Amino acid sequence: MSRLREGWGVLAATALVVAVVAQGASAAPAPVADYQFHDNRSSSVPGAPGITDVGSGNTFVTEGVAGCSTRALAFPQHNGLSLDTSGLRTGFPISETIVIDFRLADVSGYRRLIQTADTTDDSGLYVRAGRLDWYDAGTGSHEGGPVIAPDTDVEVALIQSAILDRWGMFGFVNGVQQFNFTSDFEVGPQLRLFKDNQGGVEDSAGAVFRVRFWKTSLVPADIPAIYSASLLGNPSSCPGAEAKANRKPRAVVSAYGGVSVDTGITAACPDAGVICSVDISVTGGGAKKSKSSVLASGHVDLPAGISQSATIVLNKRGKKLLLKRGKAKITATVSATGPNGKPAIATSSGKVKQPHSKKRR
Repeated sequence: MSRLREGWGVLAATALVVAVVAQGASAAPAPVADYQFHDNRSSSVPGAPGITDVGSGNTFVTEGVAGCSTRALAFPQHNGLSLDTSGLRTGFPISETIVIDFRLADVSGYRRLIQTADTTDDSGLYVRAGRLDWYDAGTGSHEGGPVIAPDTDVEVALIQSAILDRWGMFGFVNGVQQFNFTSDFEVGPQLRLFKDNQGGVEDSAGAVFRVRFWKTSLVPADIPAIYSASLLGNPSSCPGAEAKANRKPRAVVSAYGGVSVDTGITAACPDAGVICSVDISVTGGGAKKSKSSVLASGHVDLPAGISQSATIVLNKRGKKLLLKRGKAKITATVSATGPNGKPAIATSSGKVKQPHSKKRR
């Protein structure tokens, strides 16, 4: 990439700056496409096209983001993503807003974030030495301060506001504006992320866990609110698992003829793309004064979006106790841990009786 106009950004930015009147504190409109990479490349907003890979080797992974386990799409260097927004864009000239949540392994030099309509051109959005930078082939770099670190999750927003045959560009990192200037170049209908222009090598490996697209230029006042409502801006929004006691436990005959305890507790995993961890234990004895023993314990993985009654097979001690005494007083405990890492715990107690096997006909 040629950088003959490197360093012109500060002066050029003052030549023609877009003025956008701040609106009231009304909520920002919803995006027309929202990609959260829960093991798929589909938008959670109906009607939007799928986002596609650029290059081979992109892989779904689980990453810790702001203390939250979330699914993401990891990409090697020189790979990226592509989105056909032609069916989402309206009017001419085009105004739009793009918000991406991601991390880059390398933020030295220039590292591409968004390609312009001309995929052979250097112009577009980059991270440059930790700064959010719009490189304009005519006026050089326009950027903010060094706020992006390697392998650190950030939320970047780009507002493109059409003005006659030019475009006002507003760049944000974690809700804070980094630049505002007018460009001769626009982000085209074939949105390309992270991959440098044809023949270019100024990109980085990394991972992305959310991409959103609006078919209008939001106002700068909307962006801090969008960030504050996001996982990065509001870590407490990370969903957790649930455990709820609905009734007393009971002993049941397992499908293979053994004896299990239906704890009467339901564990639920949020539909956030991440498997939840569920631990189940049953303790008890044969009489009020008898010493409590572990009668069953185990661990299961609960898929995202699933709610399930917690049932566990009795161990040898539990089976022997029920067989000998015919009943036992037990306490069941279920601990379910979801994306936020905080266990939800529920208990149920009661007397269970030795179940009777069904007679075969």
